[in-house]
Amino acid sequence: MMRVAARWAARGARGWRRRALLLAAGLLLLVALRLRTRSEVRLTELFPSLAPVALAHFLADFSNHAGMYPQLESWTIEEEWSNYTSWSYEVSYRCGARCGGRVSLSAHAPHRPAAALAAADTHRLLARDTRCTEMLLLPWPLLCEEKETETLIEGEKSGARLQEITRGSCGALTALFASCAGDDELRAARRQHMRALRVALAQDDASARR
Repeated sequence: MMRVAARWAARGARGWRRRALLLAAGLLLLVALRLRTRSEVRLTELFPSLAPVALAHFLADFSNHAGMYPQLESWTIEEEWSNYTSWSYEVSYRCGARCGGRVSLSAHAPHRPAAALAAADTHRLLARDTRCTEMLLLPWPLLCEEKETETLIEGEKSGARLQEITRGSCGALTALFASCAGDDELRAARRQHMRALRVALAQDDASARR
């Protein structure tokens, strides 16, 4: 009897240790999901001979963004709202077999007829992009990274001045199993975006002249 009781006691102890380890692992996972790594970049760009309203309208149209990122395989407008001064909408997109995301974009402009918009008018845009990747062979947890870009567009002599603040963040799991952009990587990505924007604007202007 003593040996049987000892065996049951040992099994019970091992069972409690397993449950304690599983509980600790679950708590660590929850903490990791809540921890975030953050970065921030500020840029200023000048666009000579381009009216602020033209630049703002170009950036407010997600189809122009999609054209600058060939890795986007497909996208769909999910929600849309507008009034006389503001326009906001949400887009879902796919960027690969295990990659997808959602963009919410809002634009605000002065309440005036298009013909009356002056070069000094201020336009504001806010874009929030959350992109997630599924882990190989596992549907959960998702490895997600978020970028939020605040853009201010104002008149600058005969052109437009664009100022933006981009904040990036990702969870601890994403930083551990994938890559979470730091300040240098985020700055390089935003500069690449600006180069692609200038190319897209030039192509759009060339098409308009034909």
